Amino acid sequence: MSRQQTDDRGTAKRVRPRMSRRSAFQLGTGAALGLTGMRRAHTPATRAAGQDGAATPTSGGTLRYGAVRDASIFDPHAAGGVSHGWLVGNIYDKLIDFGPEGDFVGALAESWESVDALHYTFALRQGVTFHNGQPFTSRDVVATIDWIKDPEIQATNADVAANLTVEAADDFTVNLTLAELDLSLFNALAGDAFYIMSADDVGNVFDSPDNYNGTGPFTLEGWEPRSYFNLTKYPGFWKPGQPYLDRVELRPILDDAARVDALLSGEADLIEYVPWQSFEIVETAGFQLFPSYGLQSFIRFNQSQPPLDSKPLRQAISYIINRDEINQIAFGGLGKPITGPLQPEDSPYYFEELEGSYQQDWERATELIQEAGYASVADVPPIDFQVSTSALSQQPAQVIQQQLQDFGLTVEFRTVDVATLLQNRADGTYVLHMDGGGMAWPDPDYLRSIFHSADGTVYAVGVEYGNPELDALLEQGADTEEVAARQEIYRQVEQIILDDVPWAFVLWRTQAEAAAPYVRGYYDLPAGLETYRVDHFEAIWFDQ
Repeated sequence: MSRQQTDDRGTAKRVRPRMSRRSAFQLGTGAALGLTGMRRAHTPATRAAGQDGAATPTSGGTLRYGAVRDASIFDPHAAGGVSHGWLVGNIYDKLIDFGPEGDFVGALAESWESVDALHYTFALRQGVTFHNGQPFTSRDVVATIDWIKDPEIQATNADVAANLTVEAADDFTVNLTLAELDLSLFNALAGDAFYIMSADDVGNVFDSPDNYNGTGPFTLEGWEPRSYFNLTKYPGFWKPGQPYLDRVELRPILDDAARVDALLSGEADLIEYVPWQSFEIVETAGFQLFPSYGLQSFIRFNQSQPPLDSKPLRQAISYIINRDEINQIAFGGLGKPITGPLQPEDSPYYFEELEGSYQQDWERATELIQEAGYASVADVPPIDFQVSTSALSQQPAQVIQQQLQDFGLTVEFRTVDVATLLQNRADGTYVLHMDGGGMAWPDPDYLRSIFHSADGTVYAVGVEYGNPELDALLEQGADTEEVAARQEIYRQVEQIILDDVPWAFVLWRTQAEAAAPYVRGYYDLPAGLETYRVDHFEAIWFDQ
């Protein structure tokens, strides 16, 4: 599973999938993999947001970064969302990375080639060292992949690694052989749970960042839970001249207003999760805004818990809510309601005919409640609604609660701290849960990591959701290369999801990071990959 970003930026309980996941081409960004005879020899990306290309980067300075929450996932091989990226992603490196156009670019692998879709040879970068001074070689790549595939570890990408045979041809050449076609391989290698560690570090327990020893641009200088993570420049970093910064101070600032104030007052140089209400304020004050539009707000249903084990009741709730009203009140009208299609309009997998599948229709909702076995809405048991402390969850959830109560349902709104909510999500101990997030990558195959009964560690595994027809279609889509055939498969996939209503999709929302005017080099990535922006602080410099 690659990064399936959620508002609470945690990872679902990681379990060993019962089958290999074979995900699809990253068609939306031109990063197609698995082509026979394909050869790639890319260099690291250089284009970045906030950089006009004319000025010469200068070295020095301390970046003060305001984060929306504390880091809680420290394992380099467990997907942990944005907080995982700004910490682990700036200390460790991967074989390959996502480039500014969404393509794949070299990182610890300088180049690669393949004779067919099952055999890849990676030429490793020479002269790279770990932070303890140990040289990086093919031995480290082999050890990392063998460690990830160990079923006892339950790494996020255990299913991908289990499909690989890895061998060192020499100190700086690695051969990967796939047992079966896996079109998700490069997406996984470039994702946030495939960082390369030293062979000597295999077996470390990463319940804290104290054991970190990467090849990345920064080393961990010190940290205090819920207070700070301080990074310092690694002078032996392999990218020439980088990192430009001397230090990075990462500070969790949980309150949205306080985080924005920290930027405007000069106490922070770069912040994440700028609420939409502050967009105009930030830009009017002369600060840089980096908006993204590839994120959704949605409601998770626990279909294994009554009363939401009733599909008609889940459908009724999706008809009760008014997505336009939620958009106006909670997001200032800047979002786009999701009434059917689950992919953005510029995707080749956007199915316009699904528009209007769910619009507010109280008459139909009443019929469905009766189909669920209730004589009237008053007979429906109270519904527990768990919501995190994040404003991105609180604000739409409050509107939804009011809408459901106006219809006559009893909804018990419960604010839960993030750590508890993540555990409840993993254990399936919730009924209704407000959430949001983005695609793991711009292809509908990411739905497999959510809704497949065995591979859906983001949702399905925790609540024991399963639909055999949906499973079969997701597996078929993952093994199909021809676009027209995949479009028909994923049209059926979305129709089943809309009918089953494991989630009620609400809207596409906008959110942003913001930076002081002098910040340059903030990494730019296309829609669907926005959450990887914070993995590249080595490119940031101060123009002052």
